[in-house]
Amino acid sequence: MRNSFVNAGFQLLTDSRYLTGTTYLLPGDILLNDAKHTATNISVGSNMINATIPVNTNPSTPTSSIWLQKGSTGEAVKTMQTMLIACGYNCGSTGADGDFGKNTQSALAKFQQEAGLVVDGVYGDKTKAALEAKY
Repeated sequence: MRNSFVNAGFQLLTDSRYLTGTTYLLPGDILLNDAKHTATNISVGSNMINATIPVNTNPSTPTSSIWLQKGSTGEAVKTMQTMLIACGYNCGSTGADGDFGKNTQSALAKFQQEAGLVVDGVYGDKTKAALEAKY
């Protein structure tokens, strides 16, 4: 199974910080014990809450997902904010400024709730797909 994940473009993380607790994990991370089981993480680890997650800017490369969260900045955040605003969600007085702050997090959480998604304030694959469909 490990080889299949690596061949599909998954990044293999073997540092002890990923293996001894959940503080560095993100939703969708796959935990693989070759001899026993596989599990999928569903929460944002406490050390990842304000982390800036790299964004895959080449959608034709399936090696990473788009994960934006509070503290992220850049064009991907601005695009998400533009879609949220166009769909009626208030990202604050600065609008689509490319800074994922508390107002953007609140707008995204409200969108997630109304879309029937997990309300975690994180812009991942399911939230992105739902927002793009509504936009």
